Amino acid sequence: MDFIDKAISAIITPIVTFIGKVLVAIMSNNWLAIPFWIVIINIIGFVLMKKDKEYAKDEKRRVSERTLLATAAVGGSLGIYAGMYKFNHKTLHKQFTILVPMIMVAQVALITYNLFLNIV
Repeated sequence: MDFIDKAISAIITPIVTFIGKVLVAIMSNNWLAIPFWIVIINIIGFVLMKKDKEYAKDEKRRVSERTLLATAAVGGSLGIYAGMYKFNHKTLHKQFTILVPMIMVAQVALITYNLFLNIV
């Protein structure tokens, strides 16, 4: 290993170790794991909409509608919805303009219900 490889390794190793410990701490506590999951899956949903729009413009193989809707269903509805209107993509598809907001309302209702149960 030359000097640059050792320097990079010295910088990267503690960062990766720290990230690993943070992830273990988050995943061992449900109150942290759920918001963490929601943030990550919404970022993924937003990026998927962006990529699908780019692929559509370039006439490349696209992200399937099933994948986009599944991402919305597992918690990424806000990211998918934001991506729809930020990139003006799938906004004319009734399947997306109706299902994604419905999924979002159901998810908000489920989260609100669970929070209410834990408060009472």
